[in-house]
Formats: sequence, structure tokens, C-alpha cells
Amino acid sequence: MTTWCPTARIARMQEPPEGRYRGLSRATLLRWPPSNLNSGADYSIDFGSLLSGGEYVVTCMFGTANIASQAWTSIFGNVATAWLTWTASGVQSIPVCVLTSLGNVYQVDVSICISAEAALITPIPPAVSGNVVSGVSMAAWLSSLPVAPPANGGWWNNAGIPAFAGTVTAPSGSTTPDTLATQIQMQAWLATLPTSPPASGGWWNNDGVPAQADASTAA
Repeated sequence: MTTWCPTARIARMQEPPEGRYRGLSRATLLRWPPSNLNSGADYSIDFGSLLSGGEYVVTCMFGTANIASQAWTSIFGNVATAWLTWTASGVQSIPVCVLTSLGNVYQVDVSICISAEAALITPIPPAVSGNVVSGVSMAAWLSSLPVAPPANGGWWNNAGIPAFAGTVTAPSGSTTPDTLATQIQMQAWLATLPTSPPASGGWWNNDGVPAQADASTAA
């Protein structure tokens, strides 16, 4: 199973040193490369520099209005991504908003220049984001987690097993689409794993909980 993640068209949040870029707001500095009317691709914002230790993005929203149509939105670590097809030309601005695990909300505007000359080829948006759960993506995620329960709650790495400190709640008491998608992807991945530690090591399904077996200790 492979895992896709965005590598291009990522606007990164960066706080400029004091006094640099005078007269320009942070939003002014955020932009995606120019494109054409009716063209489409994945576009992202990296919110990592705004997050505190243990904080992570829970859900995201792109305010495209009549500027673009959205095939899907998804989260890749601290990166919020949407697959967009541009429906209006000119210099456009897209508000992007995220909710974090600590209940914080961050919103920025990203600018892009869309040529009035329509793309010669009609884009074909993928049916899903491709942000699937796999052994590789799980190992990468686990390695980024703290090894003790965070004081403010959240995911942590309990000796190679993902654990959650506190209660998982969705905004306004509803399940967010991205959280629901992650749960579905997790269950689908778990269903593909063996139910006992593999002799060669690797991930296995320990009664519904993903666990890792070391090749030297696996039964």
C-alpha cells in the first residue's frame, strides 16, 4: 500500500524577522504559483510554524466560493490540502482555515493569479485524496509523537503503540469529514494486518489496536 502526500504548490507559514517586509502582511506573502482557467491540481498550506508542541491540525476548510470548485480536502500532518479546479480568472485570494487539537483556529489568505486563457486539457480530479493509512505513514506519524502523554491531551507514542490522552471531540459536537475519513482508513488498514505478531516483524492487529513486532522478538 502506498501513501501519497503533497510535494508541490505548498504555501508555507513563516514569521519574517522583525522589520523585514515592512508594510506587507503575512497573508500578502502567501501565494501559489500562477495557473490557468479550468486547470486543476492540489494546493496546500503548511501551518506547522504556528503550532505549539503536541498540537496538530484536526480539520480544514478552503473558502473557494465562485473562484474554484473543490474535488476534496484533506490533512497531511500540519499541511491542509484541497484539489481545486479554477473557475474564475484574475488575481484571486482563497481563505484557508484550520482547527487544531487544542481548539485553536488559524486562518490565512493565499493569493494566486489565474490566466483567462483556459487550459487546453480538462483536469480529471482523483476520486479521493490518496491520504491512506499504511505501515509507512503510521511509522512516520508515530515517530513525530511525544513519548509521554501531552499535558493538554492528544496523541502520544506509547512504546510503539498510538495512544490518546483526553477525550476526542469534534467541533460543535459533530464529526468532521477529515476525522471520519481517517477512522475509515484506519479500520481498512487494520483489516489487512495479521492478528498475531509476524515472525519477520512489522505491524499487526492486536485486537483492533495497531502494534509493531520486532523481528528479533516476534513469535
